[in-house]
Amino acid sequence: MNNFEKWDKEFRNQNLFAFNNDRNALLWLKVRAISKKLPMSKFLEQNVIQLKSTKITGQNKELFSILEADTDKALQILDAYLCDINNEWYREMGVDEDALKFDLYHIDTYEWGGDQNNSLDKHLVSRFVKVISSYNDLQSKQTEI
Repeated sequence: MNNFEKWDKEFRNQNLFAFNNDRNALLWLKVRAISKKLPMSKFLEQNVIQLKSTKITGQNKELFSILEADTDKALQILDAYLCDINNEWYREMGVDEDALKFDLYHIDTYEWGGDQNNSLDKHLVSRFVKVISSYNDLQSKQTEI
């Protein structure tokens, strides 16, 4: 089992404690954060990385393997890239980052317990969680939710 598969297994088993204090685990998480087609292709283009794999799952493994050679440098590159694409997304959605950060402090606990494959959970996430960035707006939708 290679390191990508090791971290994939830990993640799928929800053993998130295994990710604490391990730079390769952090690298795995950040590679997975760009695992959609568009973010992956932009990252590869910006960093002049060519992969043999054409499918996203193969690209994840291959990219992780390449970046693992210099984890510290890879984490810096991924951090910068993720910051840029998140800021781009926030701008497109009109999200006030400072207000969002302030609103996050209103949340005492986060207990998901849902199943992302469940159609109700998918509906709630796509209709509310991914769309509403204001705590007050979310509270006002409680009865609807």
